[in-house]
Amino acid sequence: MQGYTRLYFIVHSPTNDLRKAETLEDLKLWLPEDIAWRVVKYGLAEWIIDKTR
Repeated sequence: MQGYTRLYFIVHSPTNDLRKAETLEDLKLWLPEDIAWRVVKYGLAEWIIDKTR
């Protein structure tokens, strides 16, 4: 995609094939464990809980 240096695919329910996919330098794949890690690291648990109400 022109004008972008990196693409992110954030997936909450990946297939087995997607879990095995290689991450390229300019393409980042965030799986559930990556999302959970960031939620804890950045203190977003309360924000997520609020969004589900």
